[in-house]
Amino acid sequence: MAILLVDIVAIAVIASSLYPFAAGKFNVDLPDASEVSWRVEGGDLFLTAPVRVTNGGIFDVSDLRVDVFLADDAGRTILDQTQRIERIPSGVITTIPFGFTVDLDGLLAQGIDDLVFEPTNLSARITAGATYTMGLVRVGVDYPFMMPWEPLIVDYGVLESGISYTPQGSGTLLSVPFYLVTSSILQGTVQVDLALSNASGLLTSTSTSLVLGGSTVGTLQFPLSNQTLWGLATQSQLLTAEAVFTFSGISVTQRFGWDWGAPFSGFALGTPQIAGSELRLPVSFTNEASLDLDLAIAGTVVDSSQQLVSTTSQSLQVPQGSPAAFDLVFSLPPGGLRPGETYTLTLAFTDRASGMGFSTGFSFEGS
Repeated sequence: MAILLVDIVAIAVIASSLYPFAAGKFNVDLPDASEVSWRVEGGDLFLTAPVRVTNGGIFDVSDLRVDVFLADDAGRTILDQTQRIERIPSGVITTIPFGFTVDLDGLLAQGIDDLVFEPTNLSARITAGATYTMGLVRVGVDYPFMMPWEPLIVDYGVLESGISYTPQGSGTLLSVPFYLVTSSILQGTVQVDLALSNASGLLTSTSTSLVLGGSTVGTLQFPLSNQTLWGLATQSQLLTAEAVFTFSGISVTQRFGWDWGAPFSGFALGTPQIAGSELRLPVSFTNEASLDLDLAIAGTVVDSSQQLVSTTSQSLQVPQGSPAAFDLVFSLPPGGLRPGETYTLTLAFTDRASGMGFSTGFSFEGS
């Protein structure tokens, strides 16, 4: 009879503990995607998600366990962590802010960089379980869902239409507008270090700081030697840009190609032609840059003793994608050029729109 009484009591206790579940008085409400908050700090991505537990029964709930699993589109694990709460009192609704940490540095070291640069759909699964009635009853919920992920760095690139050039010392400063779009969860600034190379090697490098958390445009200023400027002015080529983004304790590298269009592609000077009192110099090139050219062209001729013999100037508009072929005409002094003497002809080209300018020249014998 005593054993039967204990069994009846146990059944009654279990039945009373199950009643809240059947009546809907015990619920574990898992967060939806809009309630999950994120922040980046110290090389980690922190996830905070509220879990609401309604315990309408007469017994406390113990050992509440919440498991969170995230994977990217390729099935690679982003997060797999568990947190526990020891006790949920009876008769109350409790909201628990669970926090989880994604090791961004560790993911990047494994080559998993889609959280930083690529939009993806995260496969998420949140599982919650707890014991009830002094451990006699175990309850749980399982919630799989897809979570669209906006990358931390959404977009970036150069704005070729805003390129400008400024003389600096013995060289030139190339200023390139650089745009950056970042996730709203980022705060502070990012340092961008960018190096430009071509098939021959490194051309130039620079760095700048930009504000995180939205869209912004800054300016990359590249110092160019005269030799580098001449190559960029006259040779269309594929440049390789290596950009290093450093922010919130992490550093990530991206490489991208830049199809550089030379404003004076195929630049060529013909043989000077003397006809009467004029010297004519054929010039040809194609404007393969992304801008129209508004050129101011100046030329000088000096003799072997550096005495000025003649000058010329010309304005020329060359639309984007158009070829240019023309003669620069120099008026010669009475008697023309002295046969056998060496003369030096120098040309200076300046684009009024971008400020790009370069000089070139050669020597020739009078006839």
